[in-house]
Parts: sequence; structure tokens; C-alpha cells
Amino acid sequence: MQAASFCEVLIENLNKSSVEDIESLVTEALQYIFEEDYVFKMNPTTKRGSVTYVFTLQKSGEEIDDIYESQGGGLIQVISILMRIVTILINKKHMAKTLILDESLGMLSEEYIDNASKFFKDLGNKLGFRIILVTHQQKFIDYADVAYQVDHGKVTKL
Repeated sequence: MQAASFCEVLIENLNKSSVEDIESLVTEALQYIFEEDYVFKMNPTTKRGSVTYVFTLQKSGEEIDDIYESQGGGLIQVISILMRIVTILINKKHMAKTLILDESLGMLSEEYIDNASKFFKDLGNKLGFRIILVTHQQKFIDYADVAYQVDHGKVTKL
């Protein structure tokens, strides 16, 4: 599938999908993982005759202007993964049900790894897709169904 047609299918399906459901999924995930009162919103805007969505984040009722500066990169990484999962769910006819994350949670503080691991494992199980996580953070191993270590080209099952 060409990139342009893939994007057209994604936007078309997103318009058919419930934006409220997406907002709810991301909001619930952020609240569970970070134990904070986050609210994720998707605000439709029209640019050049097409509807696009601008993402905003609120914490305790206040909109966050610069998410990276005020909340850190780990929160942005979690939102990014959640939006990839939404893309898989919306385009399930066009995409495999496997999500490969290569150091995608590298900026997540260690204090949130347990909650993030539990959430993504449960979500993957409920939605019927696999998450393959490549990481240097050993704490994720506690939640893996299968774990491998790669050291200087040698692969060992843990």
C-alpha cells in the first residue's frame, strides 16, 4: 500500500471511529501508568479542506503547553505507542497484529515501568496482538512471556 493511500485510509477510518473511544483509551492508560489526572483530547481542525486532529493534554484540568518540557519524554513515548496501537486497531485489515518497539520506552522513568508493563501486556492480550520490546531496561523482563538477551551476537533465552 502506498503511503498516501495508507494515510487516506487511516483518516477515513478515524473519522468513522469514535474519537471519544480513542481519547478514553489514551486517557485511561496515562492515568494508570503515571497515576496522575491526565486527560488526552483530539481536537478536529480543518486545513486545506481536510479534517485533521490536534492532540492536547490536560493535567488536573489545566492544558499543558509544552508536554516534553513540563512532563518529560517518557509520557510522550507512551502516547506515541498508544497512537500506534490505535492505528493498528483502526487499520486491522491492512496491518499485522504485531507491534515492535525498539527502545520506545527508553525515556520512561523506572518508577513507571511496572505500571506501563502491566498495562501494555494486558492491552495486548485483550486486543489480540503481540508486543515485541527491545530494551536495555531489565525491569521489563519481569512482565515478558518470553525474554531473550543478545550479547555480542549471541542470543540466550532467559
